[in-house]
Amino acid sequence: APVAQPAPKPPAPETELAALRRAVGDLCDTFAERYPRGREFLAGIDRLQEQLAKAKGDVPPALLTETEERRREALVANPLVSGQPILFEVRAQYLAAYHAIDTLYEVGEATEGRYHRGGALKSLDAATGKVTTLVEAPQGTVRGACVHFDGKRILFAMRRNPKENLHIFEIAADGSGLRQLTFAGDVSDFDPIYLPDDSIVFSSTREPKYNMCSQDIGANLYRMDPDGSNIHQITKSTLFENQSSLLPDGRILYKRWEYVDRNFGDAHGFWTVNPDGTNQATVYGND
Repeated sequence: APVAQPAPKPPAPETELAALRRAVGDLCDTFAERYPRGREFLAGIDRLQEQLAKAKGDVPPALLTETEERRREALVANPLVSGQPILFEVRAQYLAAYHAIDTLYEVGEATEGRYHRGGALKSLDAATGKVTTLVEAPQGTVRGACVHFDGKRILFAMRRNPKENLHIFEIAADGSGLRQLTFAGDVSDFDPIYLPDDSIVFSSTREPKYNMCSQDIGANLYRMDPDGSNIHQITKSTLFENQSSLLPDGRILYKRWEYVDRNFGDAHGFWTVNPDGTNQATVYGND
């Protein structure tokens, strides 16, 4: 029988405080006036370190509690954490019977209906701990959210029930103004991203194809206007492309299922393409 491993010991308080001092110092250097309580936090760490030294190993529980409170307070004050709400998705882990691509659960596909029902799009105010539900799909799922550059709008894919495929939606950051952008009933539209001109790139199964060694339907990249019009295909591989993101130089980075010089386990590689569909290329080459 396997031998149970002892639980790892938590870091010593002095180690925690030393790490916290380095983190707070880095935040002070990086953000300056955007991290106005930095000196206050450093002074508090000095005081806790003095108390810890006087305790000589027998650390009072109250001191441990205060250390954890100060640690959370100083790190949450990071303007990248508390300066704006944090968007997140709620759903069960995808069930993949074959590979990462069989998580569309498209109506009529072999994996139809295998997902756990229930999903939501929510935001967290890290400073207060308040969680706000923006949209909920109790009989469906929500995935692939993307925040607009101005922080006021959000793209995402949603299916509202098991007999509906994924469509692209947009909602305001406060949860108002939900609107549907794609409507094709027999395809899946997912993983949308904003481009700088407000057009939208997304993955879609609009061109019928199946991956050659499975029963999973394939997908390519498409582009459309902000209101969902002028939908057109910008990539055309034989397999599956998803999880796009925007690079600083304006190219689109995405994952592509590719059989060329690859074994089964490394089928997904990183590719790039210009927003107009030109210059499709591997990022690192076939490795």
